[in-house]
Amino acid sequence: MQKNKQGTLTRLLSYIVKRHRGAFTFVVVCVLINVLCSMIGSLFVQVIIDDYILHMLQTGEDLFAGLMSLLIVMAVVYLIGSLGTLFYNRVIAIIGQKVLKEIRDDLFTKMQTFPIRFFDTHTHGDIMSVYTNDTDTLRQLIAQSMPALISASVTLVFSFCVMLHFNLWLTLVVVALSVLMTFVGSRLLRRSRRYFAKQQTSIGQLNGYIEEIFGGLKVVKVFCHEEASRKKMREINETLFGNAMQAGGTSIVMMPVLSGFGNLQYLVVAILGGAMARSAPAPFPRQSGRWCPFWVSFASSLPPLRRRPSR
Repeated sequence: MQKNKQGTLTRLLSYIVKRHRGAFTFVVVCVLINVLCSMIGSLFVQVIIDDYILHMLQTGEDLFAGLMSLLIVMAVVYLIGSLGTLFYNRVIAIIGQKVLKEIRDDLFTKMQTFPIRFFDTHTHGDIMSVYTNDTDTLRQLIAQSMPALISASVTLVFSFCVMLHFNLWLTLVVVALSVLMTFVGSRLLRRSRRYFAKQQTSIGQLNGYIEEIFGGLKVVKVFCHEEASRKKMREINETLFGNAMQAGGTSIVMMPVLSGFGNLQYLVVAILGGAMARSAPAPFPRQSGRWCPFWVSFASSLPPLRRRPSR
């Protein structure tokens, strides 16, 4: 099963990287520009406070001209980062739609080679669900999850380097709390994974049953099978509701749990950093607080990855 999942992901990446290499490279560059501009902009806060605001309060010297120039540079940096976000969101949406079209075309071509037994053992609605619901899951993965993972990973590495430069011991505290956060997140992930697979299976069953009933509606009415059809429909719908509730409920819980760990991490670092104020620079808690958005972004990008059909 693990080998099949890795092979599926490899084939999906081949659609993106090999067939749209230039556009995907542009997306990665824009994501890196956005992250770097965001991180560099946050470092301006230390310079503004230490070299300008505190210096003017202590000495009374007029440094407003230099402060204004620094604020303009800071605004330009954030503007460049915003443009990077705009460009990569637009381009990745185009890539996602093109990849889905190519997958549907290849899927249709592949299905022409299937034996008749396959179509006899699968309902038409279940087969159509592959072209609609399952491919829409891939769209979410390409357009939302992949940029979020790239951005969060670069933020994580950059923040780790900055924290390590400022203070080794506080960095170790952050890493230890992050390991605990990873353990909790992995437990929640394992619990919800099977429900996402069941949810996709239930969607296919529901689509197949609806297609069969409406396709043979005259036969249903002739043999007075309406009540049995409604009962079967309710059973399938209840199964889908239970699986969707379990899958979505666990995913919704994951993000606030990780956010709570992030706030706890920020609080611990702030307390220890205050106790070590002479050796720990002021922006350290700010950089450590960027680790929480990484895990929240990672958790929010997991549902499309876990929503893998069991077909």
